[in-house]
Amino acid sequence: MISADKTIMAIDIGSQWVKVAVAQQDEDTELRIPAYGICASEGFVNGYVINVEKLEKCIYSAINEVQQNLGEDIDPSRMPIYYSISGDKVSGKNTDTEMRHIHDVDYTTKIGKVSDEDIRWLKNSLEASILPTGIKKIAMITQCFQIDEREAIENPVGLYGQEIKAAGHLVTDAQSHIADLENVITKAFAIDNDGIDDDIKLIPVAASLASSLSVLSEEEKEAGVALVDIGEGCSDLSVFYNKYPVLTWCSAKAGGIITKDIKTFLNIGVGDAEKIKKEYAYATPTKAGSKETIEVPSITGGSGTLKLETLAAWVYPVAKFLFENVNNVLDSNIEDTTYKGIISQNGIVITGGTANLKEISSVAMEVLQLPVKIGKPNIVKISEFPNMNTDPSFSTLLGLCIYGMRNYEFSTGTKRKKRAGGSRTKSKNPAGNLIKDFWETLKNIQIS
Repeated sequence: MISADKTIMAIDIGSQWVKVAVAQQDEDTELRIPAYGICASEGFVNGYVINVEKLEKCIYSAINEVQQNLGEDIDPSRMPIYYSISGDKVSGKNTDTEMRHIHDVDYTTKIGKVSDEDIRWLKNSLEASILPTGIKKIAMITQCFQIDEREAIENPVGLYGQEIKAAGHLVTDAQSHIADLENVITKAFAIDNDGIDDDIKLIPVAASLASSLSVLSEEEKEAGVALVDIGEGCSDLSVFYNKYPVLTWCSAKAGGIITKDIKTFLNIGVGDAEKIKKEYAYATPTKAGSKETIEVPSITGGSGTLKLETLAAWVYPVAKFLFENVNNVLDSNIEDTTYKGIISQNGIVITGGTANLKEISSVAMEVLQLPVKIGKPNIVKISEFPNMNTDPSFSTLLGLCIYGMRNYEFSTGTKRKKRAGGSRTKSKNPAGNLIKDFWETLKNIQIS
């Protein structure tokens, strides 16, 4: 039985898989993941709900697997639930406040010491951004402060000056998109829990920002780095500089179009096409064996052979297209320079399920002309579930767990009901230690 203190749930909803995890923080501030569940996704494409009933059943199935592994029912009204958001309506923009006089000014010297009251006012000012109709704030991340002519101040409290301002990064999404996701999550929980609509606390988190917590180092974010999380349905990009995000972008073009092309070329089912992509496909023909062949099934029965070099020739232009989209965004102007200039030292880190495609980093380097590496979610070591640390497809789920522990203010313990009929499957042993000194990257996020 897991402890009742500081427990959250994370739900990563993707076009291919729905992943759910329970995470805990113990007295030593270590992160523990006692159980997780996974279910093949249906009713969800490119970040959007297309069938409420199908997706509801998938989420319920993943939650139920977690409960079976715990041997306990989860009461969703007693813990915050963090869920991932992707889709082409998710975006971020940089904003700042007007200069304001420091509150505690000495009228003799004309300077004052920055206090917590100044910071609260500035953060409230950043939060007050006027959004277009139908758009909702997901997060406002305070990037830095300026006192008089001194810029890029990380923590201004206790410093002296006359005026101060703040800069931040605003992440938004369509209200209807958020409403759809929260509706289907709530319905999934309601299958076994009556009357939870008003009690359940759902908190959306942009997928790339979540993944960054489990993949990127503090040093990379300080120097400048881009992370692109390429799943089956969406490609989520964030650029970091001086620790904080300066760009958030999402595209509905992702690994699923590679699967679709293989399906079309070979005239086979989606499941077979996905298996061939994972087990045999290379992103570039130059790395595939020119004479090596595989046996492929036929949708009408029987089978045939296919050269890996031919398969790679089909995959290559699609993989190249994915990074051409990213390249166009990175070439965008920011203060008379480009995002590519900001990340020139560390380049781009690829994570997400499509990062498992063989030689995908070679194509990325060819298109982007930047350093490229595959990012695995190994900042938090999970010894009981080592696949989490080695599989990039778990980056968002693990990042949601870290994000939740860093941002939710726990007030009461989390209580659970014992499953009817006694214990089911025994709980898996929690493992893994969270590096105590969590990154400060998202420390100032204000949840709407």
